[in-house]
Amino acid sequence: MSDQSIAQQVDEFNVGFTAQIGPELSAVFDDEQHDLRTAGIPERVVAVGDAVPDATLVTSTGEKTSLHEVLGNAPAVLVFYRGS
Repeated sequence: MSDQSIAQQVDEFNVGFTAQIGPELSAVFDDEQHDLRTAGIPERVVAVGDAVPDATLVTSTGEKTSLHEVLGNAPAVLVFYRGS
């Protein structure tokens, strides 16, 4: 486990990311993140305690499954990526 905060880990990742892809491509990602923050939280966002509809998921190996099949009746934490 790291003693760094998530913000510190993200900063460290971003330095390595920029070094790997270059400042010009990194700026594209920075601009996208800025636009998402400016747009704010979308309407009808899923909130804590909400039930979500079933959805088709694609596994890391390319197989299709469903959200309900993966979750069953267990509580879960879902992370939604807002990017393009």
